[in-house]
Amino acid sequence: MMSRVNPFIMLNFFLFITFYALQEFLDKYGIIHSMSEPGTPVDNAVVESYHRSIKRELIYPNKHKTKAEMKVLIIDYLTDYYVNKRIHTKLNMTPREFEASLKK
Repeated sequence: MMSRVNPFIMLNFFLFITFYALQEFLDKYGIIHSMSEPGTPVDNAVVESYHRSIKRELIYPNKHKTKAEMKVLIIDYLTDYYVNKRIHTKLNMTPREFEASLKK
């Protein structure tokens, strides 16, 4: 009888392989992988703020929508509204305006 492989071990193995593939990709393009010390999630602050914004502004007010409708709303939010129309408090302008100001 063939022994079964523990899925937990396989998951760890695939995570291990995925991590090294990711690290190779980052190294190839000169991207530095940032990882906070345990208990100090400073690196996640921007992402956590972004997730809070998208949930508050888009997900929660539209939770009655279908999956297909939400997909359209999310794509529009990410590709147009968030970048071109939403004023960011710290910038006092949209990301597109901020990017343009850097090129001047």
